Amino acid sequence: MKRIYEMIGEIIKNTQYIEFNLALMIRCHTILKEFEKTDTIDIELFKSVVEEASKISYELQYMTLGEILRKVKNTRWLKLDEVNKLEKVLKDRNYLVHQYFKKHDVEEGKGESFIQNELRYLEGILDNIKIVNDVLVKIVIKQQTLLDSIE
Repeated sequence: MKRIYEMIGEIIKNTQYIEFNLALMIRCHTILKEFEKTDTIDIELFKSVVEEASKISYELQYMTLGEILRKVKNTRWLKLDEVNKLEKVLKDRNYLVHQYFKKHDVEEGKGESFIQNELRYLEGILDNIKIVNDVLVKIVIKQQTLLDSIE
């Protein structure tokens, strides 16, 4: 049973990495969208935009993954396929947090076969989360590179 608990902990931890990277992505997007309007920006306006982006990023720390995902959809930085993958992460995470233990009485000694099946299921969820996070990391790195070239 300990392995199931550890795997769920890993899933939740990696989902929080996704939340963190989504917040970074929104922060960068907030700044970069000002440069979509023109190639240059007044230094005071730039500072104001950076401050606003930081404020938004801070507020995102207190939002649920679902709330963050809604904001991300509005940026249109992600392709539909990527948004769908994020929604699957949200669905899987919500199931584990809100339903998993209600539906599976894991304390009841169900045997090694049950544990192995559940671990495979949970590993699939974790693998998907890591793939999604890797995509987000690449986007954030690209955005940060653009920001670094501006600043």
